[in-house]
Amino acid sequence: MGLVDYLKETRTELKHVSWATRKQAINFTGLVIGVSLLVAILLGAFDSLFGLALEAVLSNRAPSAEIIPNQNATTTTATSTTNNPLINISTSTKTGTPTQPKK
Repeated sequence: MGLVDYLKETRTELKHVSWATRKQAINFTGLVIGVSLLVAILLGAFDSLFGLALEAVLSNRAPSAEIIPNQNATTTTATSTTNNPLINISTSTKTGTPTQPKK
């Protein structure tokens, strides 16, 4: 079967198709656009709600920062009050090297 035969058979089959009227096509197009907008609004609302919930959860777990005097520097630096030594490292303004705050 060649390309020409395929195109002839396709044309014959398309004559048997029951096509929608212009009014039906306009109505269905409007319905699709309306449903798409509704789904977009719902997804946007859920995304905002989940974003706010995640932000609330993460903000409650974030370590609080306070000013703690650094013994190795002439000024004070802000360090975290968490027990995690990776987060609890401050930088000395005098030497510019990381120092571990005294506990």
